[in-house]
Order: sequence, then C-alpha cells, then structure tokens
Amino acid sequence: MEIIPAILVKKFTEIEEKIELIKGISDFVQLDICDGKFVKSTTWPYGKTDENFEKILHEEMGRY
Repeated sequence: MEIIPAILVKKFTEIEEKIELIKGISDFVQLDICDGKFVKSTTWPYGKTDENFEKILHEEMGRY
C-alpha cells in the first residue's frame, strides 16, 4: 500500500516548499484546491491570478 501525501497551500511558493519535504519519501503528491464554493476557504490559485496555475494545467511545469 502506498500513502500519497496531500497538501493545501495559500501561495505557489508553498507548493515547492512542501514538495521538498517529501522528496525521497513519496513519488507523488496530491494538491488539494478549494475554490470557496464547496467549502468556505480558498487555496491557491484562487484569490489572485497566478501564471504558474496555467503552466501546470497545460503540463508545462509540475513534473519533477
């Protein structure tokens, strides 16, 4: 059985920081995103425009 860590962040830089923490422990990470519709809180990328979000969606970045 494999456990895949999940992270919730407010800023893109936190994603990179959290991934560094699990390097060598897990090959995958689950990035949870809250848009404020199904839960009251929001996470990255909601709240402000972020070019990194578009790059990840188009698989231009995100694979380490």
